[in-house]
Amino acid sequence: MASYVLPSLSRGEKRALEVPKNDMFYSLYIEPTWTEYYPEYLCSVQDEKGSTLASLRVAVPASTPLQILMPRKKLPPGHYIVVVRHPAANGQPESEIARYSLNL
Repeated sequence: MASYVLPSLSRGEKRALEVPKNDMFYSLYIEPTWTEYYPEYLCSVQDEKGSTLASLRVAVPASTPLQILMPRKKLPPGHYIVVVRHPAANGQPESEIARYSLNL
């Protein structure tokens, strides 16, 4: 199984991670670029229209990369955005903390 580190995006940036077409499964590693850590994160994969196609909770120790295992057949070829949020707590809304670009 191949593993890839997703580069974080700055506002307006267009670079994306390219995952080769022959990988049946792949693992995405997300290095934390944020300063406040949470026991778990909500990660979602969105298409170019902003529709959420996959969503999962990832529990990790502080300052440890998030790892997401994805089956290739889950998403058709195309461009996607991976959004990381911290889960809502005490009635507060979820808050986006990072986004990453992915091409399949």
